[in-house]
Amino acid sequence: MSSIGLKSTFISATLLGVFFQILFGFIPSLIADKTLFIACCFLCRIGMALGKVATNNATFVIVALQWPDDLAFRLGLTETAIGLGMMCGPAFAGLYNSHFYWALNKHCMVWYA
Repeated sequence: MSSIGLKSTFISATLLGVFFQILFGFIPSLIADKTLFIACCFLCRIGMALGKVATNNATFVIVALQWPDDLAFRLGLTETAIGLGMMCGPAFAGLYNSHFYWALNKHCMVWYA
C-alpha cells in the first residue's frame, strides 16, 4: 500500500471487486461449456476475494490513521458494520426481489430498450 498510496489502493481494489462481480453476472450468457463455466466462476470469485481483501486492508488503515487514540473501539465498530452488512444484505435483497421484482424488471426493460 505504501508504494501506490492508500487512496489508490482503496479505489482500485473496489473497482477490481466490482468488475469481477459484474463479470460474474454475465458468465451464464457468455459461456455454454460446463467445465469452462465452472472455471470462470472460480476465477471471478477469486478476483472478488482479492478486491474485498484489499478494500478491507485499506479501510482498516484509514480507520487507524483517522482515530489512532481510540483504535480498538473504531476497528470493532468497523468490523460490526461489515458483519451486519454481510448478514442483512442478502436478506434485504431477497425481500426486495420477492416484493418489488416489478420495479427491477421495469427498470431493466427501460435500461435495455
